Amino acid sequence: MRADERVREAWTTLATPGRTVLLAELGGRPVGTADVTVVANAARGGRPYLLVEKVVVDRAHRRAGVGRALLAAARTHGEAAGCYPLQVSADDPAASASYEAAGLRHTARTYERHLDGAELPLASPGPPYPPPLRPAGPRPSGTRQDPSTPLAVRH
Repeated sequence: MRADERVREAWTTLATPGRTVLLAELGGRPVGTADVTVVANAARGGRPYLLVEKVVVDRAHRRAGVGRALLAAARTHGEAAGCYPLQVSADDPAASASYEAAGLRHTARTYERHLDGAELPLASPGPPYPPPLRPAGPRPSGTRQDPSTPLAVRH
């Protein structure tokens, strides 16, 4: 299979019912995305939940409110769909800290297994879970969003 055929096939699978990719733009340029899916649920009276994945912010725009805006847009999307929780997983301490700063709270561990036979790295003896939060401290210079450039998040 050629590379362009694989890309076309991958984009076809992205069209999953209930799935939306949020795009954050600054001045018309993409600076972040979040992949959100409304998932049917047999519990809670059939109310769905919102699964948020792949929250990605361009390195040059981190710590400038882009991730927080994406999470706020995801929350609005989930509320409009009648979802009862918004769920997101993180294995990076900085991501965990940003989710908590955005008002989410740590409630569980996430476990995974690749179903395509790919090997996952073995868990290394590292810091305790959940990782300790670091104080936010001052922002690195140049990371604040220019207030005259509006941040837009759209579906």
